[in-house]
Order: sequence, then structure tokens, then C-alpha cells
Amino acid sequence: MYRDDHNAMVLRLEQLSKENEATQALREEIMQLRRAVSMQPAGNPYLAWSKIGPGERAALGAHSLEKFPVWALGVLHVVTLGLFSLIWFGLQQGKLPRAAYNDPSAGQAIGFQFIPFFNYYWVFFSPMRLCDRVTLQYRLRGRGEQAPKGVMLASAVVTVIPYVGLLALPTLWLIASCLLQSDINRLVDLGPVPADEALLVR
Repeated sequence: MYRDDHNAMVLRLEQLSKENEATQALREEIMQLRRAVSMQPAGNPYLAWSKIGPGERAALGAHSLEKFPVWALGVLHVVTLGLFSLIWFGLQQGKLPRAAYNDPSAGQAIGFQFIPFFNYYWVFFSPMRLCDRVTLQYRLRGRGEQAPKGVMLASAVVTVIPYVGLLALPTLWLIASCLLQSDINRLVDLGPVPADEALLVR
């Protein structure tokens, strides 16, 4: 009797393992389709996220973000003159699924900040896109919260103004970084995307 129970358990574990592999393969297939579609402006999920199907929602909602104390981020931001925040949030770009063709990787998000002249564009694009990606994660989970895109934009605008830009680092960027990390922490607490499509915020 014990042997039969053991065999049944082994068979059930093998079946679950195969189902998990099939799910992972399906998720990767969906992501490949999403990347192909997102090459077109009409397929941009940041503009048309309400049209994302349940399968795509599950695939796009799979991130590897982790919580980090907001107070620690603020202290490290001040001590390193903003360098920690630049690198930290660049790394967060790499922990989110690429929903659009121009979503930066972690290396791009960090490295492009140090390219002369191009960094004037990147100081706007990278934080704005990270906010879009975090907000999309909230939408996929049926939540109305959004990342602090307005504060990020104000910080970027002040940064490119000669002389005045030096004041943005210990003030606006500090506030924006703490707000964004707080949103990321709340997002991590929400867990995976719910299966019920009715929860999608329209």
C-alpha cells in the first residue's frame, strides 16, 4: 500500500513538473510575440495596456523586483551624490519584463547616462520609462496607483538647466527616488498578476 502511494506521489510530481515546463514555455512564447508586436507603435502596451489579453498580462507581469528600505535609499542617495540612485534604478530596469522594443536593459539604463550630450536625452527617457514600466505593473494587477512620473519629469527639467541643475540632486531627485522606491515596494507586496481578467483597470 505504501509503495502504491509513493508511486502515485512520484507520478503526480512528474506531472506537475511537466505542467510547469509547459507554462514557462508558453510564457516565453507570449513574450516573444509581445516583443514582435511592440516593434510597432500601435503595439505599445504603455499606450494601450487595457487591450492586453490575460496571457500577455501574466507574462508581462512577471518581474523580479525586490523591496529596499526607502530610508536607506535616501541616505545612500545623499552620501553618494545621487550615484547610488542612478545605478540602483538602472538595475531595476533589468528586473522588469521588456514590454516595448525600446525598453532599456540595466546596462543601457546605467551606461547611457555617461555618454556626453546623449545623456541630456537619457536623463528624461530612462526615469520616465521606468515610471511607465512600474505603472504598467500596477495596471496589470488591477490597481490604479502610478509611479511619480511628474516629479521625475520636474527633476529632469531642472537638471538640464545650467547652475540650477546642481540643486536638483539633493532635493528633487531625492524626493523622486524615495517616492519611486516606495511604489516599487508596494508593487512587490501585491504579488503576481491576478488570474481574474475582470480586475484589469480600464
